[in-house]
Amino acid sequence: MDKLYAFHGADRKSGVTMIAQSIAEYIAEAAPASRILLLILNGRQNVQYLREDTAPIDNYKSRLESGVGISVSDIETAEGFDNLFVISGVKKEEEKRFYMPSAVKLLLTNIADDFDIIISDTGSELDNGLAVGGLGEAKKTYMILSQNEATIRRYENQGVIYSKIGMKFDAVIINKYTEKDPYSSDYIKRRLDISDKEVYTVQLAEAGRTAEMEYKTIKSLENGRYKRDIEMIAADIMKDSDIEIKNEKRKMRWKDFI
Repeated sequence: MDKLYAFHGADRKSGVTMIAQSIAEYIAEAAPASRILLLILNGRQNVQYLREDTAPIDNYKSRLESGVGISVSDIETAEGFDNLFVISGVKKEEEKRFYMPSAVKLLLTNIADDFDIIISDTGSELDNGLAVGGLGEAKKTYMILSQNEATIRRYENQGVIYSKIGMKFDAVIINKYTEKDPYSSDYIKRRLDISDKEVYTVQLAEAGRTAEMEYKTIKSLENGRYKRDIEMIAADIMKDSDIEIKNEKRKMRWKDFI
């Protein structure tokens, strides 16, 4: 699927949801004439950074299975945006096992023509048909790591599973990054043998950590480096999708809904 960009974490603490939502928000702000969809496929509803309730994928399941079409008019926008749409994850978590990877393909078949870019949060677990489906259908996949031994080792241990499902990540994001950490970008590249991939770093933002702990929205991020790091990834996705940033002033004035 040429429009789908999937983000997956080495573990639950990697910050996939924050990264995916930040990138979707930035693109929507930078390209107001485009329609962007944030699609949560991680097996949980994951709306802790949204100010408003959004329709979960559960709401569309019966329609998809019965052949009833879904269009952009059936999908809600994020607060403060006219062009950023959201389908949140499975609300009834005990039913996530009923979603097969084919459900993602069917959903995309219905809605892809209505959007210019689709950003997907596939969580960190592969025992979830929606996550596997999102990764399998994506044009480009991003593995999100953090600078600690547990996360790096889990990525190494999961390698066998990734190989079995034919999953090769196109790019790596080292999230919550600090320059002085011994798990430097160069060390991680060498250890995981990923020098041939695009490797991004996203600076640690204390405001983001507070938001995660207290389940609050981020009203403003004082860490300019964090914003620039998010912008770099988002701008590369826009370039890959042939979508122009409207202008530099617009680019630097993104408003956060997470």
